[in-house]
Amino acid sequence: MCLIHSMNSGNLVSRWVGTISLPNHHKKCAVFSTVVGNIVNRGEIHWDNFVKRVQDIPKHNNLVKLEGICINQANLYMVHEHLTCSSLECLLTSNQSTQSENETLWNAEIASYLIDILEGLRILHSFWGICC
Repeated sequence: MCLIHSMNSGNLVSRWVGTISLPNHHKKCAVFSTVVGNIVNRGEIHWDNFVKRVQDIPKHNNLVKLEGICINQANLYMVHEHLTCSSLECLLTSNQSTQSENETLWNAEIASYLIDILEGLRILHSFWGICC
């Protein structure tokens, strides 16, 4: 694993973009997530249990793929695929200028994004019994 760039860090989790080497000898861009500071030591979060539960989630096209886990300097990292994409807000507002010309297509795109999001939430809800 090679950490390249720090992404936004929250109160609980820090994320980086980096690369991983795969068995077929090519590198792949990935997102690395781990807990901030010593939150685990204070018992505020059960990171190991959370990572295990994430590993058990069934694979699905509407969920980001977990590439694996790694340990570096006593930190447990979740490694997810890196998706090059815009935010949902950017996707929805970028088409507003053409909305009057092609309103049906624009509404179909919004519906498609919403259906994908809801399907991902349905899977998480059925797996964890909660809605994230």
